[in-house]
Amino acid sequence: MAKNFSRWAILNAKDQPICQYVGITACNLAEAAQVLTEPLEGGQLAAYNKVQAPDSVSLALAISGDPSIQTQALDDLRTLKQAIGSESLCKLVTPYFVIENLALETISQARSITQNATSLVVELGFISIRTVQTGTAQVSWSPRNPTSAEEVNFGKVQPKTLAARLSEEL
Repeated sequence: MAKNFSRWAILNAKDQPICQYVGITACNLAEAAQVLTEPLEGGQLAAYNKVQAPDSVSLALAISGDPSIQTQALDDLRTLKQAIGSESLCKLVTPYFVIENLALETISQARSITQNATSLVVELGFISIRTVQTGTAQVSWSPRNPTSAEEVNFGKVQPKTLAARLSEEL
């Protein structure tokens, strides 16, 4: 079945809305990378590979004015923020692009009398999770027996005291 991406949505791992919201009022996507540099002698600069930073997404969700719906939506969002594992990842669907593997990091809410204090706008901060494949190897470690090494006597030896020399002669 083809998915309909003509509308904006923020979905959980089961492709359901993350909470009961009226709509997405704002969306900001930040993509960044960093070139690693290191100073050298003589005022020179060495630049290394470019490293991609995780994408961050900020969303503003409008939630209904009903206090029970607001309470339930905030509880759902807090539960999602505390969750770990692949079941806690979200998906942002827009008519222009889809971003998957988003983890909820921040929840911020504001109410003001100038913007109708009974309505709730929640700002959510997400960060994209990238998975990488790393190699593993089994390392065998076998310590050597310290008594199997040959004795080494190099360097200066402290002179024996008079008492020690006399006790050896007896």
